[in-house]
Amino acid sequence: MGVVEGRVLFQSMPLPGGTIHFFQGQEKVGSFMIRGDGTYAAEVPLGPVTVAVENVSVKYQDRDAILKVMKESGFDVDPKQRRPESPANIAAKMSYVEIPERFRHHEKSGLEHVVMRGRQVRDFDLK
Repeated sequence: MGVVEGRVLFQSMPLPGGTIHFFQGQEKVGSFMIRGDGTYAAEVPLGPVTVAVENVSVKYQDRDAILKVMKESGFDVDPKQRRPESPANIAAKMSYVEIPERFRHHEKSGLEHVVMRGRQVRDFDLK
């Protein structure tokens, strides 16, 4: 496993909330919350990954509603990130920003990374 952390940007500004999903082939290997300041941290298997970003769930202000929508849509998050004291829930306030739909699909997003052993920083700019 490698630890990938960084920021998700949209139009060169931090994306204020959402979820980042990592895929190897067609298998989703991890889903992690994007904090209100655009940062994320993910533990992902080694090797090449494609990435999808969704933020529709941020439209819902109720945390339980967000988790329910994500689970129903197949974009559940790591159980550790569901705890109220999780950094994902105490960082800057999340707000919805409309992003192009293609970023919700790892095959269309154009977002890729090769995960290596240890910690690495990888920012994703949604252009």
